[in-house]
Amino acid sequence: MAKEEKENIFDFKGSYAGAMGMPQFMPSSYRKWAVDYDGDGHRDIWNNVGDVAASVANYMKQHGWQTGGKMVVPVSLTITPHLQAIIDEKTALTRTVADFKALGVVPQAAIADNEKAVLYALETSPGVFEYYLGLNNFYTVWQYNHSRMYVTAVRDIANAINNNGL
Repeated sequence: MAKEEKENIFDFKGSYAGAMGMPQFMPSSYRKWAVDYDGDGHRDIWNNVGDVAASVANYMKQHGWQTGGKMVVPVSLTITPHLQAIIDEKTALTRTVADFKALGVVPQAAIADNEKAVLYALETSPGVFEYYLGLNNFYTVWQYNHSRMYVTAVRDIANAINNNGL
C-alpha cells in the first residue's frame, strides 16, 4: 500500500488487527474510500483532519447516506414477545415504518410509512430501555461500526454540534 501511495512504509501504521489512522480504516477501506481532501497528493488519514473527514464522508456516501435524512426516531411501544424477537434480530432494513406501526410501534416524529427501518432498544440504566427506529442513515453509519449504541452516540454528538435533528 505504501508503494501504491508512493509513501514511506513506516508512515502506514495500524493496530494489531490492521485498522489504520483516525477513522480506523482497514487497508481495503483505505484503498476504496480514503480521499485527498486538501489536494496535497497524499491521503493522510493519520494526521490530516480534512482528509479524515472527507474519507469518512466518502465512505458514508458510498454506503447510502441520504443528505437531509434522519438517522433515528424515538418510538413508544408496549413490548410483546414478537417485538422483542424483532429487536433481537440482526440489524437489517427488512421492514417498513408501516410494518412497525401495524405492530403498535408509534414514531415520535413524522416519518414516511414506506421508509425502511430497524427497531432497536438502548438500555439507558439497568433495566430501563428506550426504543428507536433506525432509518437508512442509521444503517449507513452502522455499516461503519456495528454497534447500535455507537450509531446513536454519533447522532447525539452531531445533533449537539449542529442541532439539526438527525
